[in-house]
Amino acid sequence: MMCFMSRPGRILRKSSGRWCRGVYVQAGSPEVAKLRDAVTSGQSVEWVEVHRLPPFVHFPHSRHVNADPPVTCQQCHGPIQEMVQVYQYASLKMGWCLDCHKQRGVTTDCTACHY
Repeated sequence: MMCFMSRPGRILRKSSGRWCRGVYVQAGSPEVAKLRDAVTSGQSVEWVEVHRLPPFVHFPHSRHVNADPPVTCQQCHGPIQEMVQVYQYASLKMGWCLDCHKQRGVTTDCTACHY
């Protein structure tokens, strides 16, 4: 996973033991303590998938973050900076994605996401 907020360009791997602050969880929360304890003990952080897409849909974050203008995290994930626990904010169904693509004037070609 690429961290775009606090460390642009840094790649975070699920097993790296690195953790994100502020944007994803509120500082001082029990969830931050779990991450800190995992890092301190050298254990891998067990990530829970929240945003589910069908296996035939491919969503490269880089295309969206590097768009002009960029798609913000909040446009798809909602007010993530305020969430105590992350939840799926938007349906992420095809119609929802197509509406956004049409509003932004970008491709609606099926092969852009289905490959």
